[in-house]
Amino acid sequence: MKTIKSGTVSITYPAIDWEQIGSMQLRVNDGHGQPGTWDASFAVKAARLAEEKVLALAVTAGADLQALKDDKDLNHQAKARRAGEIGNRFHVQSESMVTELDSAAGRVLSESHELLSPVKQLQQGDVVGELKDQEVRAYVRSLTLQDRNELIARAAQGLSPQITQAILRGLPELSGVSQSAQDRLELSGIAANHSPEILKLRELATAFSSVLITVSQAGRAVLAASGIHGALVGDYEALAEGTKNTRNLRSWAGEIPAYADRAPENSSGLPA
Repeated sequence: MKTIKSGTVSITYPAIDWEQIGSMQLRVNDGHGQPGTWDASFAVKAARLAEEKVLALAVTAGADLQALKDDKDLNHQAKARRAGEIGNRFHVQSESMVTELDSAAGRVLSESHELLSPVKQLQQGDVVGELKDQEVRAYVRSLTLQDRNELIARAAQGLSPQITQAILRGLPELSGVSQSAQDRLELSGIAANHSPEILKLRELATAFSSVLITVSQAGRAVLAASGIHGALVGDYEALAEGTKNTRNLRSWAGEIPAYADRAPENSSGLPA
């Protein structure tokens, strides 16, 4: 944590290692194994700029409030009115930054769904691969419900990548699995195909959350020093939990299986 003081405003906020997060140049593919690069640096820039701006605004507001407090020519009512104006100005300016940050998080989430494929499609004309997929799906469909559920649970943990990919390359009913099971396997497939990218996106989601905590802390400190109470304070308190898109990004990245931190095992999950 870091602390910054300016006049009557004091803010303690999360320290973010922007160098660790880096530029967010992420490896992606088109689902056919063709490599590409996803430039998500716009999100890092948006988060870093929001942090810098809100701290600068808080420093300015703190200095203005201190100068107002020291002004001997103004009476109490005039000081209260001007303090309120300083607080409201900070609110308007910080609100626009929160909107931009939420928009950036929404774009990251949308592009993640588009670019991080959970399945590697077979090469066109790969008859052998297609036959193997059909065998795997038939095997899964032939299992009892209990055995199938146990197999899907293992696959969702990254323990049966061959089964995961074969199921995802077909409709759920071809393997006898439910749509919810298919959704779990898609998350598993993303973890298997894009482990480094998921880890970076988790770092980015954490950075978004930390910046919003900073905005929350700064907003409450400035409003308190400005003598503003009520709904606006509640808005800043709520920001500590994130905005709609930052929460959705954090939730989605968090749903990716924990084995995104390691390479999946080579076990196919198929009987010998």
